[in-house]
Amino acid sequence: MRRSRADGTGGMPKLKKVFIAHPIRGDVPDNLRRVCEICRALHTADVMPVVPYLATLAYFKDGNPKERELGINAGLEYIRSGFVDELWLYGDSITDGMWREIFAAFDACVPVVPKTEGTKKALTEANLCTCGHSSMCGC
Repeated sequence: MRRSRADGTGGMPKLKKVFIAHPIRGDVPDNLRRVCEICRALHTADVMPVVPYLATLAYFKDGNPKERELGINAGLEYIRSGFVDELWLYGDSITDGMWREIFAAFDACVPVVPKTEGTKKALTEANLCTCGHSSMCGC
């Protein structure tokens, strides 16, 4: 019989829950393939990628504005609720949907971590440091 700790972890270390932000529009199948590759590389005993849009895109069409909005809002709820520990940015640029995720993370005090040169550059050009705070944070 497996023993369970009072904190509900069963003795396991806490997983870092990381929301993966990545461009989806355009070549949706290729972008989803890239997201899956990122998740496969990141998912360890310490890190759990959180990618709700992989599920919503199984039944919603990204090209349908109403369905796209429902899917984005579902993802934003993972950030707003405090479920995720960090928001990691991937891709060559930051899309409108990713900016919404970034600002939801700022509002929820969730750290934003750019993981590619393109996302680092976009944050810098937006006058945000790569820690995800305003440029006045002194990082």
